[in-house]
Amino acid sequence: MVHYFLSFQPIGFFFFVLISTFLIRRRHPYLCYLLWISVLIKLVLPFGFFERNVTFAYWDLEVYEKISVLTHEEVRVQSQPLHEYDSTRELVLTSENESENHIFAPSQPTGEAPRPSAYQLEFWNPVQIGLKFFFPIWIGISLFLLVAKGIQFLRQRFAVASMPELKKGFVYQQYLQCVKMVGLSFVPVLRVAPENFKSPCALGVRKKHTVVVIPNSLLISNDLRKIRIIVCHELVHVKKRDPIVNLLRVACMILFHFHPLRLIADRFIDAFQEITTDLKSIELLQIDKGEYVRVLLAKFMELDKSNRSLSFSVPFLEGELSFVKRLFYLKRYEPRQKKPSKFLFYPFLTAAVLCFLIQFSLFNSMAMNQSLIIGDNYVESAFPEPREVSPRLVHERGGSAKIYRDRLWILEPRYGLYVFQMDDAGRWNLSASYTFEQVGDDNTDKRANDFALDGDYVYFAVGDVNPLSFVNSRIDILKMAPDDSLTKVGEIASSHPHLLHVFHHSLWAAGSSDMPTQGMIQIFNIESPQTPSLIDYEFYDVLPSVLAPIDHEEGLIVSIGQEIQVFHDETTLFPQETLQLDQNAYWVGQLEDGTVLALSVENSGLSGKNFFIHTLNRRESNRFAVESSIQVFFEEAGDNAFFFEPIIFFNNLLSPVINHGAVLLDASDGHVRLIAQSDKSYEYLTIFQNKIISLYPETTVFYQDDFKQKDNNILAWRMY
Repeated sequence: MVHYFLSFQPIGFFFFVLISTFLIRRRHPYLCYLLWISVLIKLVLPFGFFERNVTFAYWDLEVYEKISVLTHEEVRVQSQPLHEYDSTRELVLTSENESENHIFAPSQPTGEAPRPSAYQLEFWNPVQIGLKFFFPIWIGISLFLLVAKGIQFLRQRFAVASMPELKKGFVYQQYLQCVKMVGLSFVPVLRVAPENFKSPCALGVRKKHTVVVIPNSLLISNDLRKIRIIVCHELVHVKKRDPIVNLLRVACMILFHFHPLRLIADRFIDAFQEITTDLKSIELLQIDKGEYVRVLLAKFMELDKSNRSLSFSVPFLEGELSFVKRLFYLKRYEPRQKKPSKFLFYPFLTAAVLCFLIQFSLFNSMAMNQSLIIGDNYVESAFPEPREVSPRLVHERGGSAKIYRDRLWILEPRYGLYVFQMDDAGRWNLSASYTFEQVGDDNTDKRANDFALDGDYVYFAVGDVNPLSFVNSRIDILKMAPDDSLTKVGEIASSHPHLLHVFHHSLWAAGSSDMPTQGMIQIFNIESPQTPSLIDYEFYDVLPSVLAPIDHEEGLIVSIGQEIQVFHDETTLFPQETLQLDQNAYWVGQLEDGTVLALSVENSGLSGKNFFIHTLNRRESNRFAVESSIQVFFEEAGDNAFFFEPIIFFNNLLSPVINHGAVLLDASDGHVRLIAQSDKSYEYLTIFQNKIISLYPETTVFYQDDFKQKDNNILAWRMY
């Protein structure tokens, strides 16, 4: 629902129609009528996505319950460490389960209080708070209007059904002549309203339910000219399908009751509906405009003052001001002497309006040429069984892992950085660590966000847990010794660094600026690793969410809100390419064939979140362009599932899916297919030699050959 209020497209189309109306209202009232109807149609079309950038306080936080602080005893029960790591660099096994005592994993120093459990801070900006309370109220009003209009419709139907039907007599003969003159292919039912019903009307959407109602005072007046004018007017409404338009107006009023675009469009439709009916009636009856106006004025004066503001379902005579404007328009209207050919003008006009609506409503804003359903009924093959399974090396989910110099580097947000080396038996042994406890920091108010590696140096991003605090935000410079030990040799001042990437001889740091919801990117020259120098920086309205290498580290992709920027120059923040998506990308990776995949998410108000996979390819201009956008539907998990930190090998994407398990996708040739899925969750994914390693919830090893690719791009599985 939020799309309907914050998208630019209906606003732009509204002003286009408004300006067009003021330019052509004197000569083309019927065209103005059609244009304002298209404004209401625009409101109910799927016209694009949430174009105001959705700001996430943290996009890489763990998926846990909302903020919860546990007591030390609760933490000791929930996350008992598997071992201790004392100052003599010897491993002290502490697990009560003897089968787990061979695990070498990081934990806290002996004797210190256990650390709080993982938690997540959720930052609400004023817009999000407003939307949280606004939409339930809005929907409540819509439901009330739906019930009220339903009751009004039933009462109206019963009232009309109780009116006597007129099937003979002088008035009925005049009525049949008017039906023939208007050109209707059927004869609507003619009913006579009681004495207290002063206004004629035409009701009914379907032909067999169409009814024309005339007041009894008109029947007994025996005024032929007056009868023909009023009856012809109502039949022209039927001919123009105005009851269908009125039904659209009711639907829009229920959905968008206080929407300003709807209110203004409804007023214009109401005016032009009556004006075009008047002009057509004058043309068919071939009478003077003055005579027509006198009949309208006389009928208006018959109404009681309390009845001069009628429901739009019977808009023959509205309020006094609208009625005066209507008469003034009829007086000044002068038809064109030479009318345009119907065979050229109207088809061209209709095609132009439809193309405009479709372009902005379906294809341009919702550039989606396929959808992907994640579910057991859509898989092509079985997920392979792991080669090795052992207890996990990490405390909890939510971090990241990299392979560098045959070492496994693990970042745990609440603890720090750990380095593992594989022994001859294929087991991972802890060889070094750099944790908050080792340097004497309290880890309850800070978190490790990211790290980047360059030669013997490690750049370690530290941020505050509280997004409004800047006390602990920095980038630590660590140096790795031959024995893998890590020593801090420098520090870079940075406001909440969230992402780090070494691009040639520069360190790119992305994070928030002075405001938690605003972003910033800094570039540091690291040719002198221990004393980096700032060479460029830029502020953004939203937080950058991706720093991803492409083209074998020769380029860098940055995602900022709905914009994708491509850089080839390491020293400047002037992008060489830019792409605009309809959603916010939170992960980007490149396949072996050069195709770039972008995972994006869209907040959709009450319907939760929508997820998309975009494929980007270089076209003839050697610049990236969106080749396809695939919306992802999770058959069982629904909106609670989403892709989280996937990896790419061959032309495949292997991704954990939170609250669902894991999936393997084939992304070759610009299309994305679900190959296999597993109910088990495989997180902390990384690739080491020919192995795919998952570190959570267990240490699980697959071989890449288990996902071998054939020449026909269909995966062949090695089943166990």
